[in-house]
Amino acid sequence: MLRVIKRFPRDMSILDYASKLLACCGSETSRTESRVQIRFRSPNSSASSDLWLRFSSPCFSAADVGFRLWASSKAFCAWMLHHPSDILESVQPYIPQKSSVVYLGCGAIPLTGITLAGHLGAEKLILSDMNQECLDVALSNCQSNLILHKPPIISTCKYNWSDDEGAPSGDIIIASACLYEDDHVEILPKAILRCFPKDKNQIPVILALHEEHPGFSAHYPDMFVRYGLNPIKTFVRVKVIEGERLSTIRIVLMMSSENSD
Repeated sequence: MLRVIKRFPRDMSILDYASKLLACCGSETSRTESRVQIRFRSPNSSASSDLWLRFSSPCFSAADVGFRLWASSKAFCAWMLHHPSDILESVQPYIPQKSSVVYLGCGAIPLTGITLAGHLGAEKLILSDMNQECLDVALSNCQSNLILHKPPIISTCKYNWSDDEGAPSGDIIIASACLYEDDHVEILPKAILRCFPKDKNQIPVILALHEEHPGFSAHYPDMFVRYGLNPIKTFVRVKVIEGERLSTIRIVLMMSSENSD
């Protein structure tokens, strides 16, 4: 289970939001363990503090992708903690006070979703994945280990991006490391649009994309623009080691066109 090696004062609320997850699953499969360091710099001070999290995740060899803590997710989370105002200033005009966050492809360790939902003070977090085992572990992680000051209501939604039905709905949509199959170039934009509430066209979408993916280099940003999703801001481009390869992650904000279907 999660152990916070160093605890922070209560006035560091963003860390309280971000730091409390971890991987305690009821599965009897074997587990691997990794430690994640998050360094938080207070917006009002030059001082920084480190937080170490310990994750243990089940080893399902047949479903390896969803049970990893990807380097891009750690980079996404760390960037949010270092730049707390960037996302808030960009998305707050478009979301209600009691907002809901949809995390597409959350996997078993939904660190990015928890961080963003807590950062925004969201009322709800909907964890979505096509793998039910990932969702079961992700929900168990959150319920067992979250110690947020005001935790969101967390639910799960099994959603295959190729399906026309069953999409979760929310006020802001996020996905991390979401281009790793060739057909995702076509599938991902459509899957995102299905998550829009029927009464709203303008929904913030935040994605962490691998620039080395062939689909990205050949089709970005047209792969999104042709479906009415317009990249309006690149927050950051960051280098990470994913497996044994150096990769560049681009964290972008997209907004839908007013006339998007």
